[in-house]
Amino acid sequence: QIHSTVVMWAQQRYSGVCESPKELAAAFACVVTAPSDNHMDWVARNGGESLFQTLSRILPEIIQLSGGRHRLKGRISGPEFNKMLQSSHGFVCARTRKRSLASSAGNWLFCNRRWLDPRDADDLCILEREYMRLCSRFPRFAACCQSRFLDVLTDVCSSWTVKTADSPHKAYASSDPQSPTLTPPTHGTLNPASLRFGTPP
Repeated sequence: QIHSTVVMWAQQRYSGVCESPKELAAAFACVVTAPSDNHMDWVARNGGESLFQTLSRILPEIIQLSGGRHRLKGRISGPEFNKMLQSSHGFVCARTRKRSLASSAGNWLFCNRRWLDPRDADDLCILEREYMRLCSRFPRFAACCQSRFLDVLTDVCSSWTVKTADSPHKAYASSDPQSPTLTPPTHGTLNPASLRFGTPP
């Protein structure tokens, strides 16, 4: 009952234009993913299972479409989204040579980070709680119901799990020098010998 009341309150406060699309997008990214000690955990920056594309499925109203001639108020673009996560929210960009990932998500991904998966009971509890907090903080987010929110994440996690589970020994990482964290995470098992510096496209 409390949950439905919060959502109804958020929907009543809903306005046509999101006044803080960057804050909402960043909060979303931090809610649906978590830091990981496992260097084999990746989250896509580009492609169908990327954070940005997932956000666009859940809340397309705040997405600035690529190729658009005019910048629309209350929207955020993919490059802007990724840059913001790297510069201000601790997301580290690294390169992978894993073919199953690079073929669909490109060579540059967010490393040492994992999706919260609704199929996992603990993750589901976190996602349900954080969904309500998103709705409370950003009434705009209530435009997506909780079931839709969880269904999209389940779909993305299911597809991404298949790709990340394939031939893990073929994955290598190298830090992006444009990322605020230039050294490999000390809490992981990333081999420093495998690091090669470069710049993501």
